Amino acid sequence: MRTNLKLVFLIAALAISSIAVFANIATIGAGRWPTSWPKELEHLRHRAKTFYVGTGAQETVYQIPFSSREEFESAWPHLLSLKSKGAPIVLQPGPFRFEGIPPEIKAGVLVLWPSQSGPLLPNGNLLPSGPPWPDSIKTANGELPEWVIAEKGRWVTFTGQTNYGFKHRARIDLVLIFDGQVVDTNRIPFPKDAPLVPSRTGLP
Repeated sequence: MRTNLKLVFLIAALAISSIAVFANIATIGAGRWPTSWPKELEHLRHRAKTFYVGTGAQETVYQIPFSSREEFESAWPHLLSLKSKGAPIVLQPGPFRFEGIPPEIKAGVLVLWPSQSGPLLPNGNLLPSGPPWPDSIKTANGELPEWVIAEKGRWVTFTGQTNYGFKHRARIDLVLIFDGQVVDTNRIPFPKDAPLVPSRTGLP
């Protein structure tokens, strides 16, 4: 009976906060990105969505749709400033739904961001997830790995091992959802240090 009551309270809390959950992904109908982002992106919050991914791969995804070429091209340099050094730009043809979650967007950007919190340490504290990351996980030229895991109370680079609880996003990547009209890859600049790759593994 006590377990059922807990379930009822959990469902009620989620309904009140207007969060939809799909397969361990909590969705919020607004861009809940940090206030440290460029102010030029502030007006995009109301149309964006935030996905808190709580699967085996922990990350936060900000989905920002665009319907105007001028508005997108004005925002693009500021979106590029969020990307980690050396991180790729993933090219995803639109229309697109992140993990199949509606609504579908024809053109826009996904910002793949670190999760909001790290794992619980034996002393009861949380291991902070997000910058500043320790230098020990960075490459010689200062680039971050895409994923890290917690090992003995510190972050280490994820190398594909299987004996871990969760992996957490460290590197900030951009996914560019293009339609050839609002988002035309032939009209925008790309950084020289950013490899352009087709839609990443795991994207529908």
